[in-house]
Amino acid sequence: VTRTAAPVELKQVRLGVATANMFKRLTPDQALADALRITRDPGVDVVGWQEAEDFTDVLHRLPGWRTKTFRDVTGPSELAVSWRRDEFRLVSARQLRMTTGVGWEDGLYPFPSRRAAVVTLQHRDTGRLLTVLDTHLPQAIEDLARPGYWAPTINAGRAREQLRRIASLWNKIGDHWLVGT
Repeated sequence: VTRTAAPVELKQVRLGVATANMFKRLTPDQALADALRITRDPGVDVVGWQEAEDFTDVLHRLPGWRTKTFRDVTGPSELAVSWRRDEFRLVSARQLRMTTGVGWEDGLYPFPSRRAAVVTLQHRDTGRLLTVLDTHLPQAIEDLARPGYWAPTINAGRAREQLRRIASLWNKIGDHWLVGT
């Protein structure tokens, strides 16, 4: 006896994903105005934020949105992910260390250790899972005289390590929607 599954019609869904680097010199009111400009766009459903550590309170106040923020050893993490509350529900969230930072004693362009936020959401209408991998690469990694080529910095080596780890994570996510910000 052979069994065949009945054909399943999948609902077509259009998801709008944005990424935003928050400008550290803004006041909380200015940061809120920027975040509202992004989240009021009807084509945006999910946002991956970087450099958000000074604005976690702002991100938790976005009307109609939910935000997952994280902590690291020094306080609020620079990473956060927001989503439309009526479109998605949170399934899981974690933050993973991706690469070791560089101090002033090691290189010209110091940066703290980099992490990746891994946030899995469930789409309310379809039940499908969406995983958002949000991260922030170190600065001073591209050769500005030759765009698209690595700079000869320690940071570039750490960025390559971070990207390898992200690729490994990407391959382990499984059979559902996946975006990187």
